[in-house]
Amino acid sequence: MEPHSKECGGSIEEPTTGGTRRRIKGLALSAIVAASLLALPLTGCSGSNEPAQSDEPITASQAFSSECLWFHSNGEPKKDGMVHTVYAFDGAGNVTVYDTDMSYGDLNGKSNEEIIKLAQQQNRENKIAELENDIKVLRQDNDELQADLDDMNEEKGDYASDPDTLGVIESDISEAQSRISDNNAKIDEDNTKLDKLNSGSYVEEAQPFSLSIETDDTGNNAVSEILTVGDDSIEFSKRDMSWTVYDLYFLGYDGLYTAVEQGHHGFILDTPGTEGVEVD
Repeated sequence: MEPHSKECGGSIEEPTTGGTRRRIKGLALSAIVAASLLALPLTGCSGSNEPAQSDEPITASQAFSSECLWFHSNGEPKKDGMVHTVYAFDGAGNVTVYDTDMSYGDLNGKSNEEIIKLAQQQNRENKIAELENDIKVLRQDNDELQADLDDMNEEKGDYASDPDTLGVIESDISEAQSRISDNNAKIDEDNTKLDKLNSGSYVEEAQPFSLSIETDDTGNNAVSEILTVGDDSIEFSKRDMSWTVYDLYFLGYDGLYTAVEQGHHGFILDTPGTEGVEVD
Protein backbone atom coordinates (compact mmCIF):
# COMPACT_ATOMS: atom_id res chain seq x y z
CA MET A 1 0.00 0.00 0.00
CA GLU A 2 1.43 3.37 -0.99
CA PRO A 3 1.51 5.83 1.91
CA HIS A 4 -0.82 8.80 1.64
CA SER A 5 -0.18 12.36 2.72
CA LYS A 6 -0.74 12.55 6.45
CA GLU A 7 -1.69 16.22 6.28
CA CYS A 8 -5.25 16.51 7.68
CA GLY A 9 -6.83 13.34 6.44
CA GLY A 10 -3.87 11.73 4.75
CA SER A 11 -2.37 8.47 5.86
CA ILE A 12 -1.81 8.18 9.57
CA GLU A 13 1.56 6.52 9.29
CA GLU A 14 5.01 7.16 10.73
CA PRO A 15 6.26 10.56 9.49
CA THR A 16 9.58 11.11 7.79
CA THR A 17 10.49 14.04 10.07
CA GLY A 18 10.53 14.61 13.82
CA GLY A 19 7.39 13.95 15.82
CA THR A 20 5.52 11.34 14.92
CA ARG A 21 -22.52 13.18 12.18
CA ARG A 22 -29.46 17.01 1.66
CA ARG A 23 -28.92 13.18 1.37
CA ILE A 24 -27.26 11.85 -1.77
CA LYS A 25 -29.89 9.78 -3.49
CA GLY A 26 -29.30 6.22 -4.54
CA LEU A 27 -27.18 3.42 -3.17
CA ALA A 28 -25.06 3.30 -6.32
CA LEU A 29 -23.89 6.91 -5.94
CA SER A 30 -23.17 6.35 -2.24
CA ALA A 31 -21.06 3.32 -3.11
CA ILE A 32 -19.08 5.39 -5.62
CA VAL A 33 -18.40 8.08 -3.00
CA ALA A 34 -17.35 5.51 -0.40
CA ALA A 35 -15.13 3.72 -2.90
CA SER A 36 -13.42 6.97 -3.86
CA LEU A 37 -12.59 7.67 -0.21
CA LEU A 38 -11.10 4.20 0.12
CA ALA A 39 -9.15 4.13 -3.10
CA LEU A 40 -7.77 7.66 -3.41
CA PRO A 41 -5.29 9.45 -1.18
CA LEU A 42 -7.05 11.78 1.24
CA THR A 43 -5.12 15.02 0.97
CA GLY A 44 -4.84 17.98 3.31
CA CYS A 45 -7.78 19.99 4.60
CA SER A 46 -6.76 23.07 2.68
CA GLY A 47 -9.87 23.84 0.66
CA SER A 48 -8.33 22.31 -2.46
CA ASN A 49 -7.28 18.93 -3.76
CA GLU A 50 -3.66 19.62 -2.97
CA PRO A 51 -1.97 19.10 0.39
CA ALA A 52 -2.21 22.12 2.65
CA GLN A 53 0.71 24.53 2.22
CA SER A 54 -0.79 27.55 3.97
CA ASP A 55 1.36 29.57 6.33
CA GLU A 56 -1.79 30.62 8.21
CA PRO A 57 -4.46 28.73 10.16
CA ILE A 58 -7.18 27.10 8.06
CA THR A 59 -10.87 27.81 8.62
CA ALA A 60 -13.40 25.03 9.16
CA SER A 61 -15.08 25.65 5.80
CA GLN A 62 -11.69 25.39 4.05
CA ALA A 63 -10.71 22.29 6.02
CA PHE A 64 -13.94 20.41 5.36
CA SER A 65 -13.86 21.23 1.64
CA SER A 66 -11.02 18.75 1.10
CA GLU A 67 -10.85 14.98 1.33
CA CYS A 68 -9.90 14.30 4.93
CA LEU A 69 -10.81 12.48 8.13
CA TRP A 70 -11.91 14.17 11.34
CA PHE A 71 -12.52 12.47 14.66
CA HIS A 72 -15.12 13.40 17.27
CA SER A 73 -14.69 12.51 20.92
CA ASN A 74 -15.87 13.76 24.30
CA GLY A 75 -12.30 14.11 25.50
CA GLU A 76 -9.00 15.21 24.01
CA PRO A 77 -6.93 12.81 21.90
CA LYS A 78 -5.07 10.26 24.02
CA LYS A 79 -4.12 6.65 23.41
CA ASP A 80 -7.14 5.17 25.21
CA GLY A 81 -9.53 8.02 24.38
CA MET A 82 -12.57 6.81 22.45
CA VAL A 83 -13.41 8.13 18.98
CA HIS A 84 -17.20 8.18 18.89
CA THR A 85 -17.59 9.44 15.33
CA VAL A 86 -15.46 9.50 12.20
CA TYR A 87 -16.27 12.17 9.60
CA ALA A 88 -14.97 11.30 6.13
CA PHE A 89 -15.19 14.43 3.97
CA ASP A 90 -15.09 13.77 0.22
CA GLY A 91 -13.94 17.21 -0.96
CA ALA A 92 -17.17 17.72 -2.92
CA GLY A 93 -19.40 19.12 -0.18
CA ASN A 94 -20.39 15.77 1.32
CA VAL A 95 -19.41 13.77 4.37
CA THR A 96 -19.91 10.18 5.46
CA VAL A 97 -20.49 9.79 9.17
CA TYR A 98 -19.50 6.60 10.99
CA ASP A 99 -20.53 5.67 14.54
CA THR A 100 -17.40 4.05 16.00
CA ASP A 101 -15.82 2.53 19.11
CA MET A 102 -12.16 2.87 18.17
CA SER A 103 -9.55 4.64 20.26
CA TYR A 104 -7.07 7.27 19.13
CA GLY A 105 -4.38 4.67 19.75
CA ASP A 106 -6.08 2.40 17.21
CA LEU A 107 -5.40 5.01 14.52
CA ASN A 108 -1.65 4.75 14.86
CA GLY A 109 0.09 3.19 11.87
CA LYS A 110 -3.12 2.94 9.82
CA SER A 111 -3.78 4.46 6.43
CA ASN A 112 -6.99 6.32 5.73
CA GLU A 113 -8.24 3.28 3.84
CA GLU A 114 -7.69 1.08 6.89
CA ILE A 115 -9.33 3.63 9.20
CA ILE A 116 -12.40 3.90 6.97
CA LYS A 117 -12.71 0.12 6.70
CA LEU A 118 -12.55 -0.15 10.50
CA ALA A 119 -15.08 2.67 10.83
CA GLN A 120 -17.43 0.95 8.36
CA GLN A 121 -17.20 -2.31 10.29
CA GLN A 122 -17.83 -0.70 13.68
CA ASN A 123 -20.61 1.48 12.29
CA ARG A 124 -22.37 -1.62 10.92
CA GLU A 125 -21.92 -3.54 14.18
CA ASN A 126 -23.26 -0.61 16.22
CA LYS A 127 -26.30 -0.25 13.97
CA ILE A 128 -27.04 -3.97 14.25
CA ALA A 129 -26.78 -3.84 18.05
CA GLU A 130 -29.02 -0.77 18.19
CA LEU A 131 -31.69 -2.35 15.98
CA GLU A 132 -31.61 -5.64 17.89
CA ASN A 133 -32.07 -3.76 21.15
CA ASP A 134 -34.95 -1.70 19.70
CA ILE A 135 -36.70 -4.89 18.56
CA LYS A 136 -36.20 -6.44 22.00
CA VAL A 137 -37.72 -3.39 23.73
CA LEU A 138 -40.67 -3.26 21.30
CA ARG A 139 -41.43 -6.95 21.80
CA GLN A 140 -41.29 -6.53 25.58
CA ASP A 141 -43.70 -3.61 25.27
CA ASN A 142 -46.04 -5.74 23.16
CA ASP A 143 -45.98 -8.54 25.74
CA GLU A 144 -46.98 -6.09 28.47
CA LEU A 145 -49.66 -4.54 26.29
CA GLN A 146 -51.07 -7.96 25.41
CA ALA A 147 -51.24 -8.88 29.11
CA ASP A 148 -53.14 -5.63 29.74
CA LEU A 149 -55.48 -6.43 26.84
CA ASP A 150 -56.26 -9.85 28.26
CA ASP A 151 -57.09 -8.31 31.65
CA MET A 152 -59.25 -5.58 30.12
CA ASN A 153 -61.17 -8.03 27.98
CA GLU A 154 -61.98 -10.03 31.09
CA GLU A 155 -63.09 -6.87 32.92
CA LYS A 156 -65.51 -5.93 30.18
CA GLY A 157 -67.94 -8.61 31.35
CA ASP A 158 -68.01 -7.15 34.85
CA TYR A 159 -69.12 -3.73 33.59
CA ALA A 160 -71.72 -4.72 31.02
CA SER A 161 -74.32 -2.70 32.92
CA ASP A 162 -72.02 0.32 33.42
CA PRO A 163 -71.72 2.00 29.99
CA ASP A 164 -69.43 4.80 31.22
CA THR A 165 -66.83 2.46 32.69
CA LEU A 166 -67.23 0.08 29.78
CA GLY A 167 -66.54 2.95 27.39
CA VAL A 168 -63.31 3.78 29.21
CA ILE A 169 -62.19 0.13 29.09
CA GLU A 170 -62.97 -0.15 25.37
CA SER A 171 -61.06 3.08 24.72
CA ASP A 172 -58.05 1.67 26.60
CA ILE A 173 -58.31 -1.56 24.61
CA SER A 174 -58.33 0.35 21.35
CA GLU A 175 -55.28 2.37 22.39
CA ALA A 176 -53.37 -0.77 23.41
CA GLN A 177 -54.23 -2.48 20.12
CA SER A 178 -53.06 0.57 18.22
CA ARG A 179 -49.75 0.61 20.09
CA ILE A 180 -49.20 -3.08 19.38
CA SER A 181 -49.89 -2.45 15.70
CA ASP A 182 -47.44 0.47 15.62
CA ASN A 183 -44.82 -1.59 17.44
CA ASN A 184 -45.21 -4.45 14.96
CA ALA A 185 -44.78 -2.06 12.04
CA LYS A 186 -41.60 -0.70 13.63
CA ILE A 187 -40.34 -4.24 14.28
CA ASP A 188 -40.91 -5.11 10.62
CA GLU A 189 -39.06 -1.95 9.59
CA ASP A 190 -36.14 -2.73 11.90
CA ASN A 191 -35.98 -6.33 10.68
CA THR A 192 -35.77 -5.10 7.09
CA LYS A 193 -32.85 -2.87 8.07
CA LEU A 194 -31.23 -5.77 9.92
CA ASP A 195 -31.54 -8.02 6.87
CA LYS A 196 -29.79 -5.39 4.79
CA LEU A 197 -27.02 -4.93 7.35
CA ASN A 198 -26.51 -8.68 7.74
CA SER A 199 -26.48 -9.25 3.99
CA GLY A 200 -23.41 -7.07 3.60
CA SER A 201 -25.11 -4.81 1.06
CA TYR A 202 -25.41 -1.85 3.44
CA VAL A 203 -23.43 1.25 2.53
CA GLU A 204 -23.48 4.32 4.77
CA GLU A 205 -24.59 7.17 2.56
CA ALA A 206 -22.58 10.34 2.11
CA GLN A 207 -24.61 13.43 2.89
CA PRO A 208 -24.29 17.16 2.27
CA PHE A 209 -23.28 19.15 5.32
CA SER A 210 -23.67 22.75 6.39
CA LEU A 211 -21.79 25.10 8.70
CA SER A 212 -23.08 27.92 10.87
CA ILE A 213 -21.41 30.16 13.44
CA GLU A 214 -22.46 31.60 16.77
CA THR A 215 -21.11 35.11 17.39
CA ASP A 216 -20.27 37.14 20.49
CA ASP A 217 -22.25 40.15 21.72
CA THR A 218 -20.73 42.38 19.06
CA GLY A 219 -21.87 40.09 16.25
CA ASN A 220 -18.45 40.46 14.67
CA ASN A 221 -16.56 37.50 16.09
CA ALA A 222 -17.36 33.79 16.02
CA VAL A 223 -17.25 32.02 19.38
CA SER A 224 -18.32 28.60 18.12
CA GLU A 225 -19.25 26.80 14.91
CA ILE A 226 -21.81 24.11 14.18
CA LEU A 227 -21.41 21.26 11.69
CA THR A 228 -24.80 19.88 10.66
CA VAL A 229 -25.27 16.59 8.80
CA GLY A 230 -28.86 15.51 8.26
CA ASP A 231 -30.68 15.73 11.60
CA ASP A 232 -27.47 15.65 13.65
CA SER A 233 -25.09 18.46 14.52
CA ILE A 234 -21.93 19.04 16.52
CA GLU A 235 -20.84 22.37 17.97
CA PHE A 236 -17.15 23.11 18.34
CA SER A 237 -14.92 25.99 19.36
CA LYS A 238 -11.30 26.97 18.74
CA ARG A 239 -8.50 25.25 20.66
CA ASP A 240 -4.94 26.55 20.66
CA MET A 241 -3.44 23.21 21.62
CA SER A 242 -1.90 20.13 20.03
CA TRP A 243 -1.99 16.51 21.13
CA THR A 244 0.43 13.67 20.45
CA VAL A 245 -0.65 10.02 20.46
CA TYR A 246 2.18 7.64 19.64
CA ASP A 247 3.43 8.81 16.22
CA LEU A 248 0.39 11.00 15.58
CA TYR A 249 0.10 14.75 15.95
CA PHE A 250 -3.42 16.13 16.33
CA LEU A 251 -4.83 19.62 15.93
CA GLY A 252 -8.41 20.78 15.61
CA TYR A 253 -11.24 22.12 17.69
CA ASP A 254 -12.90 21.34 21.00
CA GLY A 255 -14.21 17.80 20.47
CA LEU A 256 -13.21 17.55 16.81
CA TYR A 257 -9.68 16.61 15.79
CA THR A 258 -7.57 15.58 12.81
CA ALA A 259 -4.03 14.24 12.36
CA VAL A 260 -1.57 16.63 10.71
CA GLU A 261 2.13 17.07 10.14
CA GLN A 262 4.02 18.94 12.84
CA GLY A 263 4.46 22.55 11.78
CA HIS A 264 0.86 22.82 10.60
CA HIS A 265 -0.53 26.25 11.52
CA GLY A 266 -3.77 24.90 12.90
CA PHE A 267 -7.46 25.62 12.47
CA ILE A 268 -9.72 28.55 13.26
CA LEU A 269 -13.44 29.24 13.12
CA ASP A 270 -15.05 30.84 10.11
CA THR A 271 -15.87 34.53 10.34
CA PRO A 272 -19.17 36.35 9.70
CA GLY A 273 -19.52 36.90 5.98
CA THR A 274 -17.80 33.68 4.95
CA GLU A 275 -19.53 32.39 1.83
CA GLY A 276 -21.81 29.43 2.51
CA VAL A 277 -21.59 29.74 6.30
CA GLU A 278 -24.73 30.84 8.15
CA VAL A 279 -24.59 33.28 11.05
CA ASP A 280 -26.77 33.16 14.19
